[in-house]
Amino acid sequence: HPPYPDSGVEVERWVTGIDGDGPGLIGFSFELESELVTGPWTFEAEHEGEIVFRVSFEVVPPALFPDLAQGCAGAFLS
Repeated sequence: HPPYPDSGVEVERWVTGIDGDGPGLIGFSFELESELVTGPWTFEAEHEGEIVFRVSFEVVPPALFPDLAQGCAGAFLS
């Protein structure tokens, strides 16, 4: 993601496990106002050093899609 304001943080990494015994969900939510930065974002997952998937998208201000943003309570959209 673009740098978070006043921190310079551009990359975050989390380690998690998937046991394969049933459905699961791993996601990201904007929990802090400082995380709401527009611009290019990429999510990827790796297993044993190999990329399993990578998805890139653009986070845009809600004003660009007012009808859609209204249903998302003003959250940033991608």
